[in-house]
Amino acid sequence: MPLIPEDATTLDLSFDDTLFHTATARLETEPAAALEAIQGEHVYHKLSLLGAGAMGEVHLVNDPLLQRDIAYKQLLLQDTSQATTEARDRFLNEVKITAQLEHPYIVPIYCLEITPQGPAYTMKRVVGKTLKDVIESLKMPAQGLQGYMEQWPALLESFLKVCDAMAYAHSKGVLHRDLKPANIMLGDWGEVYLMDWGIARPFGEAARDYRFEAEEKGQCLGTPRYMSPEQVRGANDRLDPRSDLFTLGLILLELLTLRSPYRAANLAALLAKARLGQREGFDGLHGQKIPKPLQAIVQRATALKRAERYENVQAMAADLRRYLNGEAVLAAPENLLEKTQRLFKRHRILLLSSLCAIVLGSAIFSLFQLWQRQQALVVAQQRESERIAFLGLASEYGQQLDHQLMQTQHKLFSLGGHVTQALLNGTPDLSPYHVENREEREAYYARLPRHFYSQYYQNQLSLETPSYSIAYQRNAADLKPHIEQLQNYREVFAQLFRQTLTDPDAENWRTLMGSEGAPMMFLNVVTSEGVLQTYPAIYYGTPQYDPRNRPFYKLALNQWGVRCGNPFLDRLTGSLLPCSMALYDTKERFLGAVTLDMQFKYLARKFLSLPRDIGVKDSYLVNAEGQIVVKGSDKNTKIVKQDKINTGYTLSDFNNAALQAAIQKGEPMGLIEKPSRGKKGMISFLKLNFLNWYFVVEAE
Repeated sequence: MPLIPEDATTLDLSFDDTLFHTATARLETEPAAALEAIQGEHVYHKLSLLGAGAMGEVHLVNDPLLQRDIAYKQLLLQDTSQATTEARDRFLNEVKITAQLEHPYIVPIYCLEITPQGPAYTMKRVVGKTLKDVIESLKMPAQGLQGYMEQWPALLESFLKVCDAMAYAHSKGVLHRDLKPANIMLGDWGEVYLMDWGIARPFGEAARDYRFEAEEKGQCLGTPRYMSPEQVRGANDRLDPRSDLFTLGLILLELLTLRSPYRAANLAALLAKARLGQREGFDGLHGQKIPKPLQAIVQRATALKRAERYENVQAMAADLRRYLNGEAVLAAPENLLEKTQRLFKRHRILLLSSLCAIVLGSAIFSLFQLWQRQQALVVAQQRESERIAFLGLASEYGQQLDHQLMQTQHKLFSLGGHVTQALLNGTPDLSPYHVENREEREAYYARLPRHFYSQYYQNQLSLETPSYSIAYQRNAADLKPHIEQLQNYREVFAQLFRQTLTDPDAENWRTLMGSEGAPMMFLNVVTSEGVLQTYPAIYYGTPQYDPRNRPFYKLALNQWGVRCGNPFLDRLTGSLLPCSMALYDTKERFLGAVTLDMQFKYLARKFLSLPRDIGVKDSYLVNAEGQIVVKGSDKNTKIVKQDKINTGYTLSDFNNAALQAAIQKGEPMGLIEKPSRGKKGMISFLKLNFLNWYFVVEAE
C-alpha cells in the first residue's frame, strides 16, 4: 500500500453512483442540472500541488481504495457569473472530449467528481518532462551540436506518436486547437502523452450541437506562437484537421531548429506574422543543417493555403517515416538522377511482396441442445483464461527485450558522440596500441595487457584495451596519426560494456564478462580511411582484410540514424546481429560508422526463452519489414562456418499473412488465432520502441 505523508490533506467529494449516471446522460444538453443531481461521498488524499491557474488547480492525490497516485484537476467556481458558468461548461466539455479519446498517447480520464468548490476529474499521473522542457534543455550551450544530434532521432519518434494521437482524434471528429510543446509530456519510460484538451472542439458532423459556437464567433483561441493562420483570423466554425496539421508543422520546425516558429517584438506583431503564416526559417540554434527532405515536409505542412498542405496528419506522418526509413518523401519529389543516387547509396535489396488476406472461418455452434451451449461456454471461458495468460506473458518478456534493445541504441548514440568528437577535435594519444592483422598471433598476445582465455568468446582476449585492424591495401604508418586520435576514448569501451552487466560494480566483472558474456559481443569503430577499432581486443589474423567490406559498415554507409539487421558471420564467435550508426561532421561529410554486435545465441537465451508450461512454441524478434531477425530456438542452433564473411545472411519473412498485415499497418499489439496441427494456435505481437520492431510469440 502506498505510504501517505503525515501532512496529506483529505478531499471529501460528493458522489453517488445512481445519481451520477443520471447526471452524466444530461451533461450534453443540461450541464447545470446534471451537476446538481450528483451527491454522495468519495475520499482522496491530497499529496501535492502540481499546477495552478486563474480558474483551477491540478493536485497529485492518492486513491486509498485502489492504492495508487493519480492526478486530480479541480475547477474552482468563485461566483455565479456568466464567465464562471462558461468556464464550467468548457471544463465539462474538456472532460467529455478527453474521456472519449481512448488512445495510448492520450492521457486517460478515470472519473468525473463534483465538489462544493466546483467540478473536477481524475486522470492518469504522468511522470516525466514536457517537450518544451526537453527543447529548452537542448538549447543550453553545454549540449551543443553533439547533444542535439544524439537526441533528435528519439524526439522525431516521439513526434510521430503525437501525430498518431492527433490522427485518431481527427477520426473521432475532434480538433485540439492548442497543440504546443508544453502540452506534450514525455514519460521517463518512453511514454508520450498529448495533454490539455481544454479548448478542443468538434468539427464536421460532430459539431452540429457544439455549445460554444456563438461565444467563439470571431475569437482568436489558442496559443499565438503555435496558431494556424485561420485560427488567428477567428474562423473557428470553418476549422478542419489541417489547422492542427499546420501547428504540428510548427512544432516539427522547432524540434529541428530549437527556435520558436514565430518571433516578434510584441503580441500584435506576432499575431500579424501568424495571420500570414510568416514562420521562421531553417537556421538551427547550434548550426545544425536541416536535411532538405525535412524542410520540404515542414513547408508543405505549414503552407498558407490549406489546399496546399498535406491532406491529413496521417499523410504528414507517413512522409516523415519515409525520411526516417531512408526513402524519398512525397513533399520533395525526386528526379531520376536523385532517385538513382539514393537507391545506389542504400545498398539493399528492394523487396516487392503482395500480401494475401486470409479469411478466417469460424465454426457454427449448435444452438439446439442445452448441453452444447454449456460446453461452448466452458470452452470460451477456458480460452479467454489462456488468452489473458498468454498476452500477459508476451507483454512482460517483450518489454524486457525492448528495454535491453533501447539501452543498446542509447549506448550506440553515446559511443558515436565520443568518436565524432575524437575524429574532429581529438588530441593525439601516444599510448601503445595493437594492430592485430599486421602481427603474428604469439607476438600480438605477448604485448596485449592482461589477456586471458574467455569461455564465452572461445578465444584469448583483453578487456583493458581495444585492438586495431587496417585495410590490407593501406600503409600502417600513414594511418598512425588517425589511430592516435581514436585512442582518446578507449576507456569508454570498458565503461559501456560494464553498464550492461547485471551488477556493473562487481569487482569480478572481468571474470563475468569472460564466462557469461554481456548483451553486446563487440563494440567497433570503422573509419572511412580503413581503420577498424574493436573492443574487446582479440586476434583474427584474416588475410586481405578490409573492414569497409564488412556488413556492419555497409549497413550504415551514407545512411542516417541507427540501422540494425542483415546478420553476418564472425569467424571466431558465430552469427552476430549488427546495429550501426553513420558518423558525419558538421558539413554532413561521412566519417565512418560505430557499430555494436549482439550474439544470436545470447539474445535467444536471455530474452527469447519463454516458459513452455502454457504451450509456447517459439518466440521471435521481427523487424519492421516483417522479417525474422532472431528466434528463441536459436539458442540451440549449431553455428555453421562460411567462407564469404563479407556477405550477410538473408532474412526470411514471418509466414503469417495476418501478422504481416498488422506490421504494415503499424498496429501496437494484438492477438492472432491460427490453426496449428488440428488445434487452434495463437500468435501474440507487441510493437517495440526500438526501430518499430516487433516481439512475436507463437503458441499451440
